[in-house]
Amino acid sequence: MKRGFPIAVAWLAAVFAVAPILWVLITSVTPAEKLVQGRVGAGFSLASYIRVLSHTEFPLCIINSALVALLTTLFTLGLGLIAAYALTRFRVVAKPLILALLLAIPLFPQISILIYLYLAASRLGLINTYAALIVPYTALALPLAIWYLVAVLDDIPRDLDNAARLDGCAPLRTLTSVLMPLVLPSMVAVGLLVFLLSWNEFIIALVLTTDAKARTAPVGLAMFQGTHYIPWADITAAAVVVLLPVVLLAFFGQRMLVAGLTRGALK
Repeated sequence: MKRGFPIAVAWLAAVFAVAPILWVLITSVTPAEKLVQGRVGAGFSLASYIRVLSHTEFPLCIINSALVALLTTLFTLGLGLIAAYALTRFRVVAKPLILALLLAIPLFPQISILIYLYLAASRLGLINTYAALIVPYTALALPLAIWYLVAVLDDIPRDLDNAARLDGCAPLRTLTSVLMPLVLPSMVAVGLLVFLLSWNEFIIALVLTTDAKARTAPVGLAMFQGTHYIPWADITAAAVVVLLPVVLLAFFGQRMLVAGLTRGALK
């Protein structure tokens, strides 16, 4: 019982998590006429994938999401690493206050700043542009990156900085040549989290992208609903396409993600 009960709970949790994804996958390959009759899984057809990828603008939404998420990740990691280095290696006035303010930023609901984001983007002419999404995404993801990288850099001995300084390295050279290789696994872990958060973000993209060609994947997925009926086959096929990069990242990056997130836990 001591061994069997945790294993049973783990299997139950896995089934509970995977079942909706399997249901979406089965629905996406079921012919549309069968879905109208409520017969999910009755037959096999890839027509919904063909329609989504060749007869709609959804592939452009995928490209938009990929570029926005990638650029957001790069900007977040770069700015977050520099900020974390400054907070851990230099005497910063009111450092606890700065960290507290960074921690408070994610506590504000995103919907409370949507009006101001739209007004600012509209006045700057950034509506339907990548910059309109990358800037707020980076601002919202930076607290996570800074807090985590501060904890990681605090675990690295200052003796390495002193040795690099004796060898003539400037602070920026010390960061890029000495410290960055040591925090790379943690940066990859944070980068995966930031990429997934940017990839899945919906409400800000919905407000700041009014053109169909500028929409991201979550917004494009929400626009599949028809006027007189709901095309479940197309919606589930598009959902599978959106889920595929997430699944691949989680599958191939899980070891580095776990290693980066647990670094320093056993210090």
